[in-house]
Amino acid sequence: MNSTPKGKASRKVVKCSQCNKPAIIKYDNKIPLCVDCYHKIAQAAFMEQQARHNQLSWLASQLNLTEQHLYQGMGGILPLKQVQIPQPPSAGINYSYSNIEVSDSAIGVINPGTLYTINTSIDVMQNRGDNELAAAIKDLTQEVVNSKEIQDDVRKEITELLQYLASAASTDKDTQNKSVVKQVLERLEKLIPAATLAWSIWERVQPLLQPLGN
Repeated sequence: MNSTPKGKASRKVVKCSQCNKPAIIKYDNKIPLCVDCYHKIAQAAFMEQQARHNQLSWLASQLNLTEQHLYQGMGGILPLKQVQIPQPPSAGINYSYSNIEVSDSAIGVINPGTLYTINTSIDVMQNRGDNELAAAIKDLTQEVVNSKEIQDDVRKEITELLQYLASAASTDKDTQNKSVVKQVLERLEKLIPAATLAWSIWERVQPLLQPLGN
């Protein structure tokens, strides 16, 4: 009689459809993608939105110029009709994030692509089961976006640093650059204002991110 060792069957690792790395999410609920390929698709979608906006803005400006010439040529008799120029892609207008809310005051200060990457990385961590780390990065990012005590140039730099850390936290440990992560953590600690809500959240986030630099 044949005896088979009892044990749990190994779970089959789903591969990315583009590069054969381990997949972390299904794009459009059917295409398995790794974090790198998912980020590339997200960036490509954002660039496509920007290109479409530029085309529409140019057409609208040409229509407005033609209307102005007709208005002046007719001595102001005809009503001046002006087409509204489309707003550029931004979190508050054309982009909605599942984890981060962006008010109109932050539009133009923070790169929407930066927040898109952070949001995607948070989704990856949640899908992987790293809920505590995902929630901590989400809370810190949201507070930095909302804070009235952080200057715009500092807010922009903080979100870019958080983008790097969130991406590092959502990728395989073998691909993480520990020395860079350590430098980013040190820089964040200097940038986040003390005695603010952002700092209190940072004190919760920092111990969770520290292992990435060790």
